[in-house]
Amino acid sequence: MRKALIISILTMLLVLLTTGPVWAGVVVRMGIDPIGRLEEKGIEAGKSYLARKGTEIGYSVGGEYLFAANKDLDIGAGFEYQLMRKPQDYQKRFRFIPVYALGRYRVHARGSHSFYLTAKAGYSLFQLEDMPKEFITKEGLFYGAGIGVVFTNALHVELLYSVSRAHARIKGIPESFYKADLKYTKINLFIGYKL
Repeated sequence: MRKALIISILTMLLVLLTTGPVWAGVVVRMGIDPIGRLEEKGIEAGKSYLARKGTEIGYSVGGEYLFAANKDLDIGAGFEYQLMRKPQDYQKRFRFIPVYALGRYRVHARGSHSFYLTAKAGYSLFQLEDMPKEFITKEGLFYGAGIGVVFTNALHVELLYSVSRAHARIKGIPESFYKADLKYTKINLFIGYKL
């Protein structure tokens, strides 16, 4: 499943890159995640549990391909590569890598800048640092909503609330004995540049 997803993503990116003039633009993005929380809900040793932990500040890089659907609406696709981050009181670091479709609706244009609302939805890959071989993860949904401003049609600043989900289990052990559903919520501040 993971290999098929990676091949699909690379194929999609290749198609997007070769359609050059059709796309309204490519935005390269860097971000900081000052607020984040990891929620783990599951079963361990046959007993259910719920753990919520804040996370250290995280950093992200990514890109988006945008197409002007009409005067006020842009649609496209993007990805975000999160650098590893650690939950409070936990030794191992983790990351999600969302791949998503997005829409941007311009709500106000004034002079050389314009404001927009954005919504994103897609799929999020999950990685855990030094993950044991018997530990199996299944990626999950990604979704987010936010606001942004574009200055001089090139510099983008965006504030986004997003959620990434994943599922984990141990190979050879029934899910009635051990499983975990992960939910990572965060607030991102992105700065992007349209190429």
